[in-house]
Amino acid sequence: MLTISQEQLINIINSSDISFLLGAGCSISSGCMSANNLIYEFKKRIYCNELKQDITKFEYLSDDLKNLLDNYFSNDDVKNPYSYYFEKCLPLKVSRMQFIKDQFLQKKPSTGYKCFAKILEAKKVKNVYTTNFDGLIEKSVRLINPDADIGKVNDKYLPITTSEIYITELHGDYNYALPKNTEEELKSLGENTKNAILQCPAQIIIVMGYSGADNSVMTALKEFVSTHKTKSIIWCAYEGNVNNEVKEFMEFANSINEDSCFCNFSGFDDLCFSYYKQYLKNDSNIESEIDKNVELKFGLNFKLDKREILGSNLFKCTAFPSIYKIHNIEYSSDLRNLINKDYIGQFYRNDLYFIGEISWLQKRINFTKYEKFSPTADFILHNKTIAIKLLKDFVKKSILTSNNDIKAVAHKMYFLNKKDADNIYDGFSIDFIGINGEIYLTILKEYVYEGEKTTAIKAKILNKFKFHRNNNSYDWLCDMTNMFGNYFELFSTKLEYDTQALMLSDLDYTLLPEPSITTNCKDKKISALQCISQYGIQKPIFEKSNIKIAILCPIEDKDELALYFKNLNVTLNSTDVIYPNYYGFEQMFGIKMDYDANCFNLSECNDLSFMQYCKFILTKLEEIKRNKNPDIIIIYTPKSLEKYEVSEDGNNNLHDYIKLYSANSYITQFVSYKSIRSTDSLNKKIWNLAVAIYTKTIGLPWEPILNSNNTAFVGVGYGIANDGITVGCSQLFDSKGRGLQLLLKPVSSNSRNPFMTERESYEVGKSLCNMYYNTYPVKSLNNIVIHKSTPFKDAEIKGFEKAFSHIENLDLIQLEDKPNIKAIKFFSKQKTDNYPLTRGTLIKINKNEALLWTHGEIKTPEFNAGNTYVKGSMGYPSPILIRRFRGSMPLEIIANDILMLTKMDYNSADVLYSNVPVTIKYTDKVVDIIKQGKNSLHEVDFRFVI
Repeated sequence: MLTISQEQLINIINSSDISFLLGAGCSISSGCMSANNLIYEFKKRIYCNELKQDITKFEYLSDDLKNLLDNYFSNDDVKNPYSYYFEKCLPLKVSRMQFIKDQFLQKKPSTGYKCFAKILEAKKVKNVYTTNFDGLIEKSVRLINPDADIGKVNDKYLPITTSEIYITELHGDYNYALPKNTEEELKSLGENTKNAILQCPAQIIIVMGYSGADNSVMTALKEFVSTHKTKSIIWCAYEGNVNNEVKEFMEFANSINEDSCFCNFSGFDDLCFSYYKQYLKNDSNIESEIDKNVELKFGLNFKLDKREILGSNLFKCTAFPSIYKIHNIEYSSDLRNLINKDYIGQFYRNDLYFIGEISWLQKRINFTKYEKFSPTADFILHNKTIAIKLLKDFVKKSILTSNNDIKAVAHKMYFLNKKDADNIYDGFSIDFIGINGEIYLTILKEYVYEGEKTTAIKAKILNKFKFHRNNNSYDWLCDMTNMFGNYFELFSTKLEYDTQALMLSDLDYTLLPEPSITTNCKDKKISALQCISQYGIQKPIFEKSNIKIAILCPIEDKDELALYFKNLNVTLNSTDVIYPNYYGFEQMFGIKMDYDANCFNLSECNDLSFMQYCKFILTKLEEIKRNKNPDIIIIYTPKSLEKYEVSEDGNNNLHDYIKLYSANSYITQFVSYKSIRSTDSLNKKIWNLAVAIYTKTIGLPWEPILNSNNTAFVGVGYGIANDGITVGCSQLFDSKGRGLQLLLKPVSSNSRNPFMTERESYEVGKSLCNMYYNTYPVKSLNNIVIHKSTPFKDAEIKGFEKAFSHIENLDLIQLEDKPNIKAIKFFSKQKTDNYPLTRGTLIKINKNEALLWTHGEIKTPEFNAGNTYVKGSMGYPSPILIRRFRGSMPLEIIANDILMLTKMDYNSADVLYSNVPVTIKYTDKVVDIIKQGKNSLHEVDFRFVI
């Protein structure tokens, strides 16, 4: 039998006389449960009722929950699970009807349905058949054409007048007739619905999203092909998957008419959207309007809490250098380099922006049309990309030209006469930022290492140096201002600025409370580990007798590891602020652990290349999985094998490479001799190992309080793989910050441009939506918040808008980590505080941007005996710059969610909080992993890669 592609089906739809039959699979991306998820919903309700379980604990439809339910009902011999469990769960017809109404009445059509409605309109499709109760076909048609002439057919009634389109509800309509759901009800169709199929005037019936589970519908289709031998069926199979009943039916249909065939397609929404883009004109109901200037605002009922005086390293610009704009100049790298050797030039679109002697430029390129102007703050804000680059280049060249004791390296400048240690110099960097319609110059203290070292080693040396410094940057900034005066001058033009730094406390700002954590609902604390130490872990839904741990290590290290892992089951006292007393894994986590070593001889791998060693490890993992089937495999890297941590060319990393090729196969945890023998306290090391083991094998050890309900968070990231292809990772988190699934895919494979096209962002959004609904089939999804460290391009915004068109609110948020902004807290306007800004300080700087300090001082009676706590020793940490491209959520809710997500990293030593939310942190980690090579996986459980 022929199997056609989605592209071929699109051409067939465009040129043939067709009708459609839609099943539940078409409505998943609109938030409707699939038939399979409905079965699990009925099973879940029956299970909780019979065993007296709290059903609210079962909202997350994980693979473990599915396995539990399948095992519980394994003795049921059922031909049609949907109808059987629906009737067992809700034996009354009216109850079943109310359930359907509650589930489907408020659902809104996805973009795919809207495109489907356009197909119906353009092709003048006369008949559509559906087994669904969601009403999405009619809703989408009404959105496209409110006056559409629709006739509805079901067992209750048959229209007596003609209509432009007929929607035949094969299983009934909850508004007019009791729907058919039970096995008895589904044995046969009523006369109206059966005749509607048998009398279908179209040459082809295209079936999408239907499992073929109903005997009544399948019997009618079989009679249709038997009595209409010139007509055919095209059955769309998602990724080629169909059941035996469908295969048998299609073999029969093909024996009657060889044009009956399968179509291997990528889903209802994707097919309809592809057809719309290829063959139909844009429709205003589908093409969303983009408003990039949606204002970030504090909620109307939100009280601004201002308690502190806040200074900054921001100096208001009062005058800008004159710029020449030369029109229609063709870009060339040679011309750019020539100009920037002595002057300043930037190409933008078809124009050249130039600061310097125009007579010099006229002698080198031929042009007649140009304009000279002094830019305003408004001009710079609306031309950020080019204008700020020009200003930065102007200031840099001005400083280097007038100061022989200053040298530049990359984006930093440093003083040759200010060396703090061996080859480490005091330096600074400059940048510009817009605040409430004005442009501010920022000056940030930096350190520069000059020496013949690799980039990684330089970074390590600098980090160690800065760790022990008290960054008293405010006094240093005053010196900088005195050194440069109040302007930078070059080519007889100036950039002038105020010498008095901006007081951030003069802006709209507030202090957000530290998010609280709970483990078993007895209490809440800001420290997750304190909750676990005092109250233990809430009893998990899926009880296990023990956790089976396999340790892969050289036989030479077996004894040392055995001694180290014994610490997991003993009490470890602590005086550490962050890491409280550890009382043994079984007592605190409520489950035993068994571990055994799986050893190899060092001689087996000492002479291998990096890739050979990776394959050696993967082979060992497969052997362990096959022979022992552990819950988690610990991979130990001793000092003798540390040469394999990075490949010979530096392009591959052992940890990331193994994670990539173990994804969805082996849950792993890396332990190295460096971590075992580090100077960190044993208590800290064992806490982190215990939390990682529990998270990866059982579930979440803690959850936040006061989170955004009915919200999904998405982290999006990009990276350039070794083969030059841009790869993308999108990770889905629920409203509790729980990582659900990762979506991995190549992005813009012919380009090194790390942004998605409209089609690519649409496909990503659609897949993420389906992930959520398959995980939370009964839970409404009202808000989608997407975090990205890079800006959102117009094409990405359009694609996401289409993918989430049925969602109430979509927020697209760029989170820029460590902008060139520092803030200083004061006791008074003359005296600085000894501590940095309070964590949770939130400052609105314009209608689209705000600053949030995720790192800073924490002082609360419930933690550290009420004493001030600052993670690390950074004197003045930088904020995260929040930039919104779309959405309507109040500013404090956006920021509160970000703070919450900084506390949901289960695989880090920074267990009180991370500096960035997990939406960004995990996504960046996974991007590094998928750069390692090619893997055919598209969806990955996050436990395999953290």
